[in-house]
Amino acid sequence: MRIRRILVCLGSLILLGCATSQVPTGEASDLRLSFAIDKEYDKENILRFFRQPDPAGLESRAASMGIDIDIARRIRDAVSPSEAWDLAARIVDDRFKNDGAAIEASQKDLEAVWKDLLPLYSRVVVETTESPWVHPEYTCLVSSVHPGLSSWSGNKVAVKFDGSPELKRRIVAHELLLSNVFQLLRKRFARSEISDWRVWAFSEITPVLILDDPRLRTLWPNSPHAGGYFIRSNYPQLAGLEKRLKELFDHRTSYLDYEEKSAAVLKGFQPSFIGKDRVEFGWLGVFVANLQEKDSYRQLAKEMNVTGAGALILGLYKGSPADRAGLMPGDYVTAVGSTPIEDAGRLTQFVRALAGGTTTSMTVLRLGEQKVLSVTIGVLDAKDTIAQGRNLWPGFTVKDITDEILQGTESPRNARVVVVDSIAKESPAAVAGFKVRDRITAVNGINVETAMEFYEALNANGGRDATFAITREGNEISLRL
Repeated sequence: MRIRRILVCLGSLILLGCATSQVPTGEASDLRLSFAIDKEYDKENILRFFRQPDPAGLESRAASMGIDIDIARRIRDAVSPSEAWDLAARIVDDRFKNDGAAIEASQKDLEAVWKDLLPLYSRVVVETTESPWVHPEYTCLVSSVHPGLSSWSGNKVAVKFDGSPELKRRIVAHELLLSNVFQLLRKRFARSEISDWRVWAFSEITPVLILDDPRLRTLWPNSPHAGGYFIRSNYPQLAGLEKRLKELFDHRTSYLDYEEKSAAVLKGFQPSFIGKDRVEFGWLGVFVANLQEKDSYRQLAKEMNVTGAGALILGLYKGSPADRAGLMPGDYVTAVGSTPIEDAGRLTQFVRALAGGTTTSMTVLRLGEQKVLSVTIGVLDAKDTIAQGRNLWPGFTVKDITDEILQGTESPRNARVVVVDSIAKESPAAVAGFKVRDRITAVNGINVETAMEFYEALNANGGRDATFAITREGNEISLRL
């Protein structure tokens, strides 16, 4: 109760001291935050960290979780996913057996503290980012092993049950912000422009800058200041980028200006992964996206009658495990084996955790019809993957035409046509001469008016070649892949 009263008084004083701060008109600053406990979440994320590339490195990650390094290596190197799962489950079950009461007590303490802290924290974040929260409601899982975790595309974060009250407060604040600024930047820049790992680097650094705000700083006085934060963290490779982004943040004219200038820096940044040990990761060979990521994809979701979670296959590599299994562009992956797929990131994470040679089922929606395919996972090789860019089918993505595209043209407003949205570098589509905003009117002689019709025509003969009728600047042309 004493801590709560101190926070209430502190929040009141801080709010009085910044009464002239501007909150974007009409944008709610309220964030709803609940706390829960989920053993399965802990197990799944042990696998995620130990069985795929990690910028912290295996040794550092295991140490932060309090997991013996030999056990961590056994999980990483397990040939069978079930063996890795059993090892992770044993760790979590033992933690709950020994510390279950402390985990529950920590949940109650965090709920009490954040009930008072949340309004001020949320308001500062909204004012700084000049945007409402992407997700107005978050769940924070009180973890038995993970010091701090964030969902890149969802609304879950996690904090470890032990540690000082100040440290836990700071970690929750950081992870919430990481998730939010990641999704704000991802809304503006597609994966083809800035990779997830580059957006992650931005999203690790930006919370440090925001949490140095004087209105919040007194809540975690012992935390390192922005500018030298990552020298002491488990991501020392971000220290140089931190200094560059801090300068942009300190001299920003707006948060949008900060994002724009940071994006230019991020495109030249190369994320690095710590650790000398080589580990193989599963490879499917698909280029995927979330249907909720762009307005054009949301329209496709309506056409496909897709309402649930999953990952949309926009393209696949010829000769890849996906190609051999019979997957096609336009397929919507909803499950791998018995595991539901939440989004494109979850599909990538799950496949990478599988050992090469593993055969599993994959459930997809294809033009509204559910199909279950058998796929044998390959092994991810960075050099081969880059070379495979020349075999990406079809090598471009499409969307339904919009009023914005129609503006300034002589086309009628009710014209229905499919437009090229993006083109992969060095892909067959790029070599063949496709251009963004090309209007595709037919595929293999079949007229197409919507993205769904495009995928239906593209896959009609089950092959990997097609002829496209295109309108470009009023001219009719034909391109073949």
